Amino acid sequence: MVVTPYAWDLGLNFKEIRIKLLQEIDKCRKYINDKIYRKRLLYLVVLYTQLMNGSRVSEASEAVLIWLKLSVREIKVKVRKRKDNYERLIIIPREIIDLKQILEDFKNVDVKTLTKRVKVFACRTLNINTHALRYAWITYMSKEKKLKPQEIAKLTGHKKLDYIMHYVEAKEVEDILREMLL
Repeated sequence: MVVTPYAWDLGLNFKEIRIKLLQEIDKCRKYINDKIYRKRLLYLVVLYTQLMNGSRVSEASEAVLIWLKLSVREIKVKVRKRKDNYERLIIIPREIIDLKQILEDFKNVDVKTLTKRVKVFACRTLNINTHALRYAWITYMSKEKKLKPQEIAKLTGHKKLDYIMHYVEAKEVEDILREMLL
């Protein structure tokens, strides 16, 4: 039995989930006149924004709604779970900016409502926990882009390095063990 450090770590591969989300977005593009598909598209845009920024789903939801209202791609959002009003940058990915007009109907949706619906959609439709997207990004940034845990923490808005250090180090030593023994 493989034990992961946290229940939300599904071991998602950043590159694979990125492709999967883009494929789902492309499927929805074909049915933009259908409100159900436009909602699905909105949820996918939030998830893709979350993945590409390593954010929490609530932060991505807020950023997408601000983007729909103001047409700015670089958005500062308050980091959830921090009481010091720390803000982090969320950038709307270039792959989805052409969807703004299609999604404008949703610009007045409540952030909390959107966040809840995206979480349910991700679980039921994609069979993933939204927080796993955040850690797929962290793993990718650590392993592929060689960012230091301090840099990752700054980008993700983690106040303490404990979670990032534990997660990144656990993944790295497990991979070393696999390389030696497999």
